[in-house]
Amino acid sequence: MKRLFLICLSIAVCIFITACSSKPTVETLANGLPRDIEETMERELGTKMVVPVLDHYLVKFAGILYPPVINNKVVGDRRVATIIYTDQKGPLIELTPEQKEQIETKQRRKFFYGEFEGKPLITMEISNEKGSLIDAKVQQIEGIEVEYNFKEVESGKYGFYSFNVEKGSYFITFQINNSFTEEDAVDFIRRILTSPK
Repeated sequence: MKRLFLICLSIAVCIFITACSSKPTVETLANGLPRDIEETMERELGTKMVVPVLDHYLVKFAGILYPPVINNKVVGDRRVATIIYTDQKGPLIELTPEQKEQIETKQRRKFFYGEFEGKPLITMEISNEKGSLIDAKVQQIEGIEVEYNFKEVESGKYGFYSFNVEKGSYFITFQINNSFTEEDAVDFIRRILTSPK
């Protein structure tokens, strides 16, 4: 009996030490978009999309903007998925049924995830059509031409990046500061471009 107790105690101590010493994975440090939601959004968008998981950043919102309706007819086929990251995700912002109807029918938007409270630090728009920036500089990242420019305003410095992929485009706005630099923005884009999708 005493021997069984010692064996159980030893196993418990080993499990405790292993759990305490193991390093957190990227997945535990930040929550990306749940895979089932990402797959649903890809079907709605009509193209694959890459939503990188970032240390210390969380997705606070994911939605799609659909083509406008004019005179009871859908105009065009442009769809834009919007993914917003924050570093401190708060509680879900509750919407009334009237607000949801307004968003879905008049604004032609559908929310797939969130919106949760939190300062938007990265806003990524993925379109099923090509796009570009006006008056932008150009750099090559992983062999892809990426347009970019920066703007400083009262709330801080922002980096704007745009690039086309096979079946669409990405437009990403980063808040640039000491904790997220221009190099981090380039690394984020590199992760999208080198994804196996």
